[in-house]
Amino acid sequence: MPRARIVLVMCAAAVCGGLWFATTSALGAVVATVQAEQMSLPAGATVITSSGASGGQAVRMTESGTSLTGSVSLASPVSSVQVVAEGTRCRQGWPTLSAAVDGRAVLSGVSVNSSSWQSYGATVTLAAGTHSLSVTDSAANSCRTLYVDAVVLSGAAAAAPTVSLSAAPSSVASGGASSLTWASANATACTASGGWSGSEPTSGTASTGALSATTSYVLTCSGPGGSAGATTTVTVTDPPAPSAGKACQSLAIPAYFYPSGGGGLWSTAVAADPGVGIMIANVDNGPGTAVDSDYAAAIAGARSAGVQVFGYVYTSYGSRSLATVESDIAAWKRFYGVTDIFLDEAATTSSTLSYYQALTAFVHQEAAGSLTIVNFGTIPPQSQMSAGDIAVTFEGSYASYQGIRFPSWVNSFPASRFYNIIYSVPSQTSMSQVVSEAAANHVAYVYATSLGLPNPYDGLPSYLTAEASLAHGGC
Repeated sequence: MPRARIVLVMCAAAVCGGLWFATTSALGAVVATVQAEQMSLPAGATVITSSGASGGQAVRMTESGTSLTGSVSLASPVSSVQVVAEGTRCRQGWPTLSAAVDGRAVLSGVSVNSSSWQSYGATVTLAAGTHSLSVTDSAANSCRTLYVDAVVLSGAAAAAPTVSLSAAPSSVASGGASSLTWASANATACTASGGWSGSEPTSGTASTGALSATTSYVLTCSGPGGSAGATTTVTVTDPPAPSAGKACQSLAIPAYFYPSGGGGLWSTAVAADPGVGIMIANVDNGPGTAVDSDYAAAIAGARSAGVQVFGYVYTSYGSRSLATVESDIAAWKRFYGVTDIFLDEAATTSSTLSYYQALTAFVHQEAAGSLTIVNFGTIPPQSQMSAGDIAVTFEGSYASYQGIRFPSWVNSFPASRFYNIIYSVPSQTSMSQVVSEAAANHVAYVYATSLGLPNPYDGLPSYLTAEASLAHGGC
């Protein structure tokens, strides 16, 4: 009997081009398993319940020459195919099976000579991808029942992914940027988290963009062999500490209130001079449609006291047409002789830079020496400083202004290029802190007010005189 089995093995190898074997364990790591009951059943085949089968079910095949058919998607290469089967002995013989992958025979006439589940397989070479499968009942006698549990495809264990991630430079000044570089092996997909997010290629480079705080970047890559991750951190250093000396500052007041309101708010603001350097007039969300005599008198009075008056014009973050904005700018000059312009609702994107540059050029052409204030409301990229003459780099609450520090690049510009507006400043002591913070941040124009949202600019703070005196103290 042992000699006959050896002859059968040699025959199968000659027919199939590979060795077949009967074993209860898979060769290598399992890449995919196809349950027989999930394949297409031929005539005479039925699904049965079997507690010993891998899925709790199996297929009973009774007609010789019929085949189970199906397909499988392989995530990695396969080196062996095994059919898990058992048989019923009848008339001194056992059922036999054959199997094929992509129409090529891998098993032929293999005797299923066990009434318990066994694996019958052959060595193959299959690439990752989709392949067709068939298992054929090749019994010589129909009374020899064949039971099929599953087709198991195995191969060498997929290599685990490796990931490397670095940042250069690893330390930048506030407002600076670093370049991330990464590579991976044995990975098919990568996902970013931490200071960045979303899907990334398995290798590449990316800029962090301007950084204001130390940030960690995480990259996790996955493949057939699992997943792996890497982390790198970019340290952001604080800008130089402010000098001990008091800077010369002045108040720039958003005077969005009617001149005679509150007992003469414009007159009250002007009386706080010499600490008041700028007042921003806003007649009707801009210059209005005709001259308002009260505004004309208030603007003239402010100018005679040495206060520079800017006319308010909104830009809707660059979506308002140049022609419409320029019409408002021209109206300020025509109605009130105001040629300095405050451009509100300014975008910080590179795509709108030329828009604000064009408006600033228009203001400069209207009158020699005229200036624009561009209200970004936040620190813009350094390149946006060419949008106008003065940049509002902060407009927000007292709570969010405490301890704030701006990028080191601001020190390469004169302090007179920067303006900060802070509302909901509760007391004179808090106001003093705000003015000092602005000086530390290289900001020459500042305005702190105790008023808050929804409209912090429809009145004046009670500590206005003290604020103007404090700002002017370093001049």
